[in-house]
Amino acid sequence: MDAMNHEFSQYEKLYSFIIRRGVVNRSELKKYTKEELNNDYNYLYRKFLFKLIQQGKVEKIKSGLFFARNIYLNRNEVPSKYLIGSRIRSNYYLGYHTALELFGSAQSIHNGCHISVTLKDRFKRFNYSRFQFNPVVTDNLSLEIETRNIENNEIRVSSPSRTFVECIHRPDLCVGYEEVYKSLESLGGVDINGVFNILMMYDTDILFRSVGFFLEELKERSPYYSQIDDKDLKKIEKNIGNSRSYLIRGQKGEYISKWKLYIPERFKELFQGVR
Repeated sequence: MDAMNHEFSQYEKLYSFIIRRGVVNRSELKKYTKEELNNDYNYLYRKFLFKLIQQGKVEKIKSGLFFARNIYLNRNEVPSKYLIGSRIRSNYYLGYHTALELFGSAQSIHNGCHISVTLKDRFKRFNYSRFQFNPVVTDNLSLEIETRNIENNEIRVSSPSRTFVECIHRPDLCVGYEEVYKSLESLGGVDINGVFNILMMYDTDILFRSVGFFLEELKERSPYYSQIDDKDLKKIEKNIGNSRSYLIRGQKGEYISKWKLYIPERFKELFQGVR
């Protein structure tokens, strides 16, 4: 009888642990099993986790990723995509349109979640519930990264400065240029030193030009960029080459001589609605 009580106690303890975490991955469960049961993950799965899944208390999001349904609250909810995204890999950050959402500046909310990881940690894109989880490969997971508290969990996200640069670098991960501009217009906390550090990390000529162009436009239109001055823009300008470039490859239009950059026809009209 004591053995049965002990087993039931461990079963409830595991369920409580997963509820507190919201979402757990295999690595967390391995650590839990070693510390609490002095055993391995396979034992935990066979003895306790599989039963929790059968009873509908725990649901598998994908292989090695689980969340607990709190039966005591009688709700049929799924965790936020941000929390799920933060549990896929231990070394990561949420970026691009997902970061814009977390900063409250995204013009629209989408079901996608962009998780930046190293090449060795890349995972296959997958869907769960109404959400889609997309890996974005990067070489640097430490520069200009900060944490946000989401559902009582610390989640890693690109800083406003890194988000600014990376949204311009990959507008395809931000629903396109119109969404990028409208979102960046209300993105607070962009620091020129942070921007420059990310530009140096990428060290791409077209990105220096593009970011310089966007900063110059936004500082005239948004109070969030009033701290940007001419010397900041000059610092970026010094890093561009002498040849002319296209903001969008092959799309010739208005030429911005300061940045030696062709922008598509009527492109500046995007800014006119950003007020």
